[in-house]
Amino acid sequence: MPDNRISLGQGILKGLALTIKHFISRPIITVQYPEERLVTSRRIRGCDLVWDSERCTACCTCAKSCPQGNIHIETKVRPDNTREAVVFEIDHGRSMFCGLCVESCPFDAIHMGRSYERATYNRDSLVIPKEKLVAQGDRQPSGYFRPQFEETLPPQSLLIYGGKSSEVKTPENPPPQSPATAAPVSEKKEPAEREKVGVK
Repeated sequence: MPDNRISLGQGILKGLALTIKHFISRPIITVQYPEERLVTSRRIRGCDLVWDSERCTACCTCAKSCPQGNIHIETKVRPDNTREAVVFEIDHGRSMFCGLCVESCPFDAIHMGRSYERATYNRDSLVIPKEKLVAQGDRQPSGYFRPQFEETLPPQSLLIYGGKSSEVKTPENPPPQSPATAAPVSEKKEPAEREKVGVK
């Protein structure tokens, strides 16, 4: 009968040989988070929402489509008989980021964000008012259900196909340019063509 100690020793040597082979021949793909961050998918449903105040008609379609009632809107009537969102708040702490509000908006006024960091010690800080929902800095819209934005975003980092490259963002690299200037979807109505809608 073969010596079990010899078989055990051969198995350890084979395992170490494979480890050394990968250590020498394969590129390093470990990302030093948070100093380095991968570029997320263009159509990511991030843990925040981006609101476009110029395209919003305060029709409250997004609030009606939210299955959890996380969107709170209060409106007022302008002198020209159109409505304005006086209060527009989204509770990111209760949202499951299903994207139904984005899909239901008839004027492309609300978008999924690209952020994936939302840790906090205070639940109240997760209720975001309209002033902080607009696109600014790192808060940029995702390409989810918005093909006009998807074309302007950088490609996703796929480390499985190679080593780390310029796709990995570092703090020194500026965030991608805002796609807010992208052309709207042709099927959607332009702001100039908006109907005067109201909410009872």
